[in-house]
Amino acid sequence: MTLAAGRLSAAGPGQHLGSVFAVTRHLALTSLHCLRDSRGASMISRVRCAWQHETSDATVQAWDESIDWGCPALTDRADNSVRLLA
Repeated sequence: MTLAAGRLSAAGPGQHLGSVFAVTRHLALTSLHCLRDSRGASMISRVRCAWQHETSDATVQAWDESIDWGCPALTDRADNSVRLLA
């Protein structure tokens, strides 16, 4: 069974952004600062979540700057091998 923690990367160029956590089969959670570009000027909205044995593409659907969280919605649902946090 794969832990819910994974590696967050920008879709396309694959730039490593930080950590991501599977909360449900369709939603993940990360820190909003991980979703900022290298200059911190704009948010990266399309990301890839790499779990231990699989990857899920995702689009950031919700965030809150005041408490530094972002919620990517998984386009490719995390399969049953990923142990969720919830």
